[in-house]
Amino acid sequence: MKRRLCFPDLAAWGVTVAGALLLFLLRPGGEGTPLPLVAVLTALGAGAEGVPFASLYRVLYPSFSAAFAAFLLGGPGTAAWVIWVSVLVGRLLRRRTLREGLFAAAVGVAGLAASVGVYRLAGGGDAPLGSWFALSLVSPVFFVMTVALLGLQEPRAWQAPARLATAAAAHVVSTAFGLLLAVSHLIQGSFAFFLVAVALGAVVHLLYLHDELQAANLELRTLHETAGRLNAALRLDGVFSVVAEALDRTLAPQNLALFLCREGGEEVEDAEVRVRGAPLSPPQLAFWRRLAGAAAARREGVLIQDGAALASAGEGAPRSFLAVPLVADGQLLGVIAAGHAEPRRFGRKHLRLLTILSGQVAAVLRSALLYEKVENLAVTDDLTGLYNYRYLHLRLAEELRQARAHGTRLAVLYLDLDRFKACNDAYGHLCGDHILREFAGVLRRSVRQTDVAARYGGDEFVVILPGAGRGEALETLRRIKEAVRSHAFAVPGRNVVVCLGVSAGVACYPEDGETPDELLSAADRSMYREKDGQACAEAE
Repeated sequence: MKRRLCFPDLAAWGVTVAGALLLFLLRPGGEGTPLPLVAVLTALGAGAEGVPFASLYRVLYPSFSAAFAAFLLGGPGTAAWVIWVSVLVGRLLRRRTLREGLFAAAVGVAGLAASVGVYRLAGGGDAPLGSWFALSLVSPVFFVMTVALLGLQEPRAWQAPARLATAAAAHVVSTAFGLLLAVSHLIQGSFAFFLVAVALGAVVHLLYLHDELQAANLELRTLHETAGRLNAALRLDGVFSVVAEALDRTLAPQNLALFLCREGGEEVEDAEVRVRGAPLSPPQLAFWRRLAGAAAARREGVLIQDGAALASAGEGAPRSFLAVPLVADGQLLGVIAAGHAEPRRFGRKHLRLLTILSGQVAAVLRSALLYEKVENLAVTDDLTGLYNYRYLHLRLAEELRQARAHGTRLAVLYLDLDRFKACNDAYGHLCGDHILREFAGVLRRSVRQTDVAARYGGDEFVVILPGAGRGEALETLRRIKEAVRSHAFAVPGRNVVVCLGVSAGVACYPEDGETPDELLSAADRSMYREKDGQACAEAE
């Protein structure tokens, strides 16, 4: 699918072209600056831009320290070229595209041009050290201008106040480094300048190592704590909750999804989905399924660092995406996926972490699925898949307790299949079992998700309607009877269709009873009154 140009794309190209024009307008003055000095500043700026800092020391433009020093020592023209080359080379070192590098470099030059304009308007003149007041405006103007221009392409990237505060604090430190570089050269000469440059490079490297060490420590601690909590989780919801909390600490995704493949199947297209975070629209969910399916098919992780070309999923589609299959003993159980609206939020280390975590999750997930299966067998009817007699009484007692506590209504439907015994005698018990399974499907489709449908025994069924009065119960009963009358119950192995009916009774809390036995007895009596009435009508 061909991607359409949108406002962020047009704005990015416009800023890139404007930045390139400003670069040539801000050409170095005639006095010039020693080439080794410019080379050291450019190398220092490119090195700072190329360091993949995590959030702790993330700065908007690390190369501003070199550009600020170049502005103080050689003027705006030298500073413009230093920041242009530094940003472009640094972004390419971080494996960004040429287009992204040119845009970021152009934003830096535009920010510097705005700073120079404000500096001169404030009385700074042509001399970089002409006015300390004017000089103090250069750094904040640069910061505000670059944030505004970057926001044209990524509006959501700078909406978090905490992130802006972190970037602003780091920018202040970067400004101080630039001032220190310039002052060391002006006071002590080139030798002192080179010593300070080496020292600052060492500081940047140590900060990076400290940042990496903290990130590794967080990952190890998260893996250790998650392993213990996963072993204590018995249900699927508990497993997903533990994994989500662990990934929130390490990946900080906007959305997290768990795709659970059906028993015996390995297709993500029809997998059950559990989402944490903002809800996914149908196009977005289809987008996630497609990428999760790729991870499942390849049996390895999928990492998308900038999915701008996949924006056909619509507004809110992730630019960063990460998916890892969950495999236990060669069987695919599902896929865990994470997404974020900002590009390059996830990297190779996040893929490695999620891959390690997926092994633990898959083992526990298999146990949770087995536990859930055994638990379901204890409360469901083997033949119809509806709830069984035991669960019906437990659930009815709980719903009555909730109704008494909150003063709400409750209704019970007691259903009996008409002419079922005749079909059973005529076509055999296998046919009867098939009809009961089909009726269970009709019943599920005819009631609300909050209603509880159970097989009471034989061809008798009970539906609990929480919060429903007699009017709602009768409407539900009408819907069930209409669905049964219009359904053709086919006899397996024969070209025969059976038409059945339903006799039913309704009982409501509190007027017909206040205990489970009272309500069921009242509904049963109501059902037999209807069945007797039908028998009398047929006899006449």
